[in-house]
Amino acid sequence: MTQVQWGTVYVADEEIVPQVAYTVLWDLPTEGVYKIGGATTWKWGDANHDGVVNFVDVSTCVDVENGLCPVSVYACDVVGLVGCAPDAWVNGVDVDRVIDAYEGLSYGASTNCPAPPCAP
Repeated sequence: MTQVQWGTVYVADEEIVPQVAYTVLWDLPTEGVYKIGGATTWKWGDANHDGVVNFVDVSTCVDVENGLCPVSVYACDVVGLVGCAPDAWVNGVDVDRVIDAYEGLSYGASTNCPAPPCAP
């Protein structure tokens, strides 16, 4: 499978942070692990993935929180209520973090979650 065939892949975990490049591996139990490419997570707070964090991102996440927007929950689910991993539930905490990104706060400063040293 090529990266073009993947399309958008949503990933979430406490160790996965915004705007960081990751290696994608395919683990076949009978054949071993193969490196099949790489991907970079979206910019912190960029809910519509256009490369800019602006009012559209904040508005989109408010709409998602209120059930008014067909955008994937994953685009706005940036942190969990407990811990750093997104919890597949968009709420006021997520909207507040997107507002923080809009205001220029980094991922680490906004969430108090650990980020790699070079992550924004």
